[in-house]
Amino acid sequence: MKKFYCKTDYKYIIAGICFIIVFAGLGFCSTAKTIYFAPITEAMGFSRSSFSINDSCRYITTAIVNIFFGTLVEKFGTKKLIIAGMLSLIVSSLLYSCATTLFMFYLGGFFLGIGVAWTTTSMVGVVVNRWFEQNKGAVMGFILASNGIGAALAINIVTPIIYKSTFGYQSAYKLTAIILSVITLLIFPLYKEKKGTDSQTKSCDTPVQNQSGIEYGELIKKPYFYAIIGVIFLNMLVTVGEITTPHFTDIGLSPSFVTKILGLKVILLAVFKLMFGFIYDRLGIKFPVKLCLISVIISKILLLLITNSLSGKILTIVYCVVCALGLPLETVMLPIIALHFFGQKCYNKTLGIITSVATVGQTLGTPLLNLFYDHFKNYDIVFVLSTAVSVLALIIMNLAMNTEELNHD
Repeated sequence: MKKFYCKTDYKYIIAGICFIIVFAGLGFCSTAKTIYFAPITEAMGFSRSSFSINDSCRYITTAIVNIFFGTLVEKFGTKKLIIAGMLSLIVSSLLYSCATTLFMFYLGGFFLGIGVAWTTTSMVGVVVNRWFEQNKGAVMGFILASNGIGAALAINIVTPIIYKSTFGYQSAYKLTAIILSVITLLIFPLYKEKKGTDSQTKSCDTPVQNQSGIEYGELIKKPYFYAIIGVIFLNMLVTVGEITTPHFTDIGLSPSFVTKILGLKVILLAVFKLMFGFIYDRLGIKFPVKLCLISVIISKILLLLITNSLSGKILTIVYCVVCALGLPLETVMLPIIALHFFGQKCYNKTLGIITSVATVGQTLGTPLLNLFYDHFKNYDIVFVLSTAVSVLALIIMNLAMNTEELNHD
């Protein structure tokens, strides 16, 4: 009698497990992390600049780990890395809950970086690629959309705990560690590997990989490889998500209105991640990538026009919609780009490189953009320059997608 996990429908159980992992991992540990910033610095007496190095530790670790992501997956398999990633998230939360020095917070950022690298975008791309032969984009969109849902729930759960007392954030992190521990214990017996060469799956599964594309050694000789990687880097280098909240505050929008706007953007992003997956499955890669890049450009132009007025608030709502249309390029579109343009033969390695490059871009970009603010005392020049860079990225990507070398599938 065939084992249950050999049944075709078990792939939906795997998708559900990934949904829960991203829901908790990104929702509670990453997206909701911004609400801890002010309470921790105030309670511990840290300067914001010194404490922000914690985020640098997280992004640098994620970037380094993702460089070797393909090799690690091939050597250890997805299950071991996912469990190790969840344990890293738990350790990170526990360190944050009892940290008394900046070094302990930096160490927590190190483990957070490992956890995010092994449980989110890159891992989802690999798992979906192995288990699903069709509608991969839609499935990836469905799973990664859980980030927004998890963040919305996490914010409502931990915010009252954080502000209950001076050191309330410690209790919030302990609760997060408990939630992650329960999820890890649940997924450990349910999650199953699927490889075309696995002895336990040979009898009931055919390999999902058709080995399309070219070998990595040949790929790195192609100009379009560097063009696409460059676009990913440029897009993340000038992403303005981290500075929109202080910008809205600077121009006089009320904190309550800004909070509602950010909540709307999170919800829309979850919807658009799923939508872009469906679009790719039905229309291919060009339309969703161009839509993302054009939306990014328009959203930055809107930021220059928003003021503290009725028309400005209306434009802010429009900005949320347009911005959310561009953000899938930072998440669900990354594994899709790796799969479509670079093929199956080197998918794990190229996916790791893409996510690593994206992380490096974000790591360098936020402090760079804030340097302009420190000099000019506003973000207007940042929005102008980043818009120009985004236009350049659109031109490069359009040329790359129309190159004959891409017609290998």
